[in-house]
Amino acid sequence: MGIQGLTTLIKHHYPSRTWRTVTPRGKLVLDGKNVSEIVIDKNWLHGGQYGEPRDHFIRFFRRLSDSGIDPIVIFDGVDYNREKSDTKLHRKKEKVKKVFNAILEDRITDSVVPIFTDIVFCETLKELGVEFIFADGDADRDTARIANHYNCPVVANDSDYFIFNLKAGYIPLDCLYWDQQPVKAKLYERDQFAYKFYFDHNPDLIYLIPAIMGNDFMKRMKPRSLSGAIADASQKAKISGTEMKQDEKLDMLYYISTFDTVKDFMTHLSEVCQDSEICSIKKNYEKAKELYDVGEISMVDLRESKNLKTANGTLLPRFIRQEYRKGCFATSVMAVLVLNESTIPVMVDSPHDYTAMRIGEHIRKCIYMILSPYLSKPEVIETTFTHHMEDPHPREERVRWTDVRLNLPYIDDMQYLSKNERIEILCRVLETPFEVQMIFIKSELIWKLVAVSLHYWSQHAHPDIHLIEALVLCFIHCSFDETVCPSSDLPDYKRNKMWLEALHIFAQWKSTYYDAFRLNNVLMNPLPFMSPALLFNGKLIMHYACTREFIMHKRKILESSSAKTLFEKLMSVCT
Repeated sequence: MGIQGLTTLIKHHYPSRTWRTVTPRGKLVLDGKNVSEIVIDKNWLHGGQYGEPRDHFIRFFRRLSDSGIDPIVIFDGVDYNREKSDTKLHRKKEKVKKVFNAILEDRITDSVVPIFTDIVFCETLKELGVEFIFADGDADRDTARIANHYNCPVVANDSDYFIFNLKAGYIPLDCLYWDQQPVKAKLYERDQFAYKFYFDHNPDLIYLIPAIMGNDFMKRMKPRSLSGAIADASQKAKISGTEMKQDEKLDMLYYISTFDTVKDFMTHLSEVCQDSEICSIKKNYEKAKELYDVGEISMVDLRESKNLKTANGTLLPRFIRQEYRKGCFATSVMAVLVLNESTIPVMVDSPHDYTAMRIGEHIRKCIYMILSPYLSKPEVIETTFTHHMEDPHPREERVRWTDVRLNLPYIDDMQYLSKNERIEILCRVLETPFEVQMIFIKSELIWKLVAVSLHYWSQHAHPDIHLIEALVLCFIHCSFDETVCPSSDLPDYKRNKMWLEALHIFAQWKSTYYDAFRLNNVLMNPLPFMSPALLFNGKLIMHYACTREFIMHKRKILESSSAKTLFEKLMSVCT
């Protein structure tokens, strides 16, 4: 993420211990994706223990609040210009490989973000009343512009922020000491960086760093002629006793700083590089300056931004834009509206089975049908990654909805339908019988989306009764017990055939609930949404599925009459 190699360079040659220590107060702008991933469960192999990150998020933001900090969180939006499509596909591919290696070869090489992590984070922000917004596209520029508007630092974990012209500086996440009172931080200031590396005579020279080193939007430039010129300059500097070091990236920084202007640098390139290389570097520089040299924008103005257009070229309806900004219209659904495309999430799933997301194909077709007036084609291109290949590649499928035998309204109609009418549509899509619909009403409405998803899952995944009981018991435990069950207290079970089958079955439930959540969004949220943090603990559910003491656990958890009644109702939905 960010500029290749820049974090390492700064860590070695401009370490945070040399930065100014500050005690943040007032506004602080946070990169949502970065913050949501700092607490990724290292034991993600069971599909996610979502209560644990929720507790961590709550503690994190309460510590900020106790220290007088008023955070604003900015989330990534849709890659509407397709500038990061290659980067995104590469990351999906790497995620599949990590899952494959971890499950089959018992090699957990890196963290994998479980499917509900971002949703749990967003729901927790709503619960805490923390201000947040979804950007149109990549959030970095908007994060920087909002920080400039409020004249406050950015908190993130992205080397791009070393280059942005931030008025109040940048605090890397590991330099925000939030677990102490008052909260303190180490503040990176670009002016000081420029002074350290001799860029202070012309700040525009700093944009040559991403232009040459590359980032998520630009490929790294590696012309041999330029590398040779840098090496020659480094050798001459070494002989003369000046500061250039034996470090390729550091040498490049000092080399750039020897020029008075960007124009001088480009003129010099004409003497050492080919025309095509000069053209590419010049193009990258212009792109980098546009990206990193930002102004400011208020939250009010960002909410009214109209950069996003539908796939058929029309303006996005205001009511959809408003729902999207406040986290009530999934980014993945917005991507369908804007791009006519959908990238299916990578699940923590058995490598021996086709992706668990297959179970929601009917639900997704209905979503596409409802969105169809704004699509440019009568089909949506779904990109899927599967787990059964060591070198996975994206598989594209053109999905049509002509076989959907339901008379569904279009998205514009949702404004004029009552809540009950929209609930009825959701139940029709999820094939929910009337008797199941009537189980959870009014006071228990919070469980209705869970119940209809549970019914759909049981009819399409055909789980064994023991696995149904394990899942429902997990729901009861997570929603009734205020203390999160630490995953470290639970044993690891042998990853045999039974374990893999259970992993796949539970991945199918998560897939169903994920698509039901998106359908609920498209219908303008007629049903309340219960956070997965209050439902699903992957390690706990695998414990219930694999332990011989299941009956004993069941008896203990269902001691209260309310827990037992809810358990019986949820089981009746499936059986």
